[in-house]
Amino acid sequence: MGSTVTATAMTTATVKIARIEFCSKSAYALAEDNYCPFPTSDCWGKIWKINSLPKIRNFLWLCCQKKLAYNALLHKRHIIESNLCPICFDHPETVEHILKDCDYAKEFWSLLNPSSNLNSNLPLVEWIIHNVGNYNRNLDILTPHAVIFPFAYWALWHNRNKIVFEQNLLLPKDNCEAVKAKATEFYHLFGKFKSPSRIERIMVKWDPPTAPFYKLNTDGSAIGSPGRASAGGLLRNHLGQWIWGFSRNLGLVSSIAAEIWALCDGLDMAIKCNISLLSVDMDATEAINLVRHELSLTHPLSSLLCDCRWLMSKFDTVCLEHKYHESNRCVDILARKGATLSYHCNIFEDHLVGYLNSLKLMLGVSATPVMY
Repeated sequence: MGSTVTATAMTTATVKIARIEFCSKSAYALAEDNYCPFPTSDCWGKIWKINSLPKIRNFLWLCCQKKLAYNALLHKRHIIESNLCPICFDHPETVEHILKDCDYAKEFWSLLNPSSNLNSNLPLVEWIIHNVGNYNRNLDILTPHAVIFPFAYWALWHNRNKIVFEQNLLLPKDNCEAVKAKATEFYHLFGKFKSPSRIERIMVKWDPPTAPFYKLNTDGSAIGSPGRASAGGLLRNHLGQWIWGFSRNLGLVSSIAAEIWALCDGLDMAIKCNISLLSVDMDATEAINLVRHELSLTHPLSSLLCDCRWLMSKFDTVCLEHKYHESNRCVDILARKGATLSYHCNIFEDHLVGYLNSLKLMLGVSATPVMY
């Protein structure tokens, strides 16, 4: 097939192809003057997460791909004679024209949400993403715009098809009321719409106890549940000074059992140090709840839990609290070390700063500063 391409066309083609990976499909689109840059994967992720019916999500995906059977495309393929919009008969019918540029669509959008900035001057894909990301509520029905707009897109296309196949035009006002009713029904039947979750960053560190209290940190580690497990603990004073540390290989037990074993060994260690005021930090909420609440004697961990409660009764005051794993890095490393030891409890009376730092690097643990 012979063809000639001018220098201007070559320059334009080069600029356009540079935006995406070149393939036969993109070359054909350029030759047919029907090139449309492929949206980013982030765009598709937002479309498939839209809070709407599956058929509407699929319809919006087809809109962004320009895969609908609109008149301009059908005329280009010599399927129909006219490429004009079947509603206004003034402009070629494209996806953009159906959804936002037609006089019918403009009146529809103004009635649906007169107080909202629709940004209809944006490109089609960006315009859709902008509107389905609008979480403000409609003042009339208190339904989020992000729920209403997908139904509105679907209604515009459905109304266009009724004109083409049934010669039946629904007035913009009636179409608008139908969209609000369907969107509100969906919103209340399938759960309240959730705004995007916000990530709140908090600073986590080891907090020293108030004198004359001592701080005990314990942790259990298990590869599988049950699986190869170990436990570790670390006792420090209000200055953060290392008093005693331990590691233990537990064999094959569950992760929750490893946490309780660590607590039991840590309490026993504190008693041997003649400590009467103790604050205990753990990163396992379930283990804390098991210790705090009486369970049936038939519970598989009942004997171990009874030992923990009996040891806690030996202190004048003992406080058991949950702390984030990130504030418990030192004892986490001691717990992992237990997996490499024989089946007994190993006591460390020195702070082992150099060992802990090297072990953190070996295990790939973040090297954030930690008070030992």
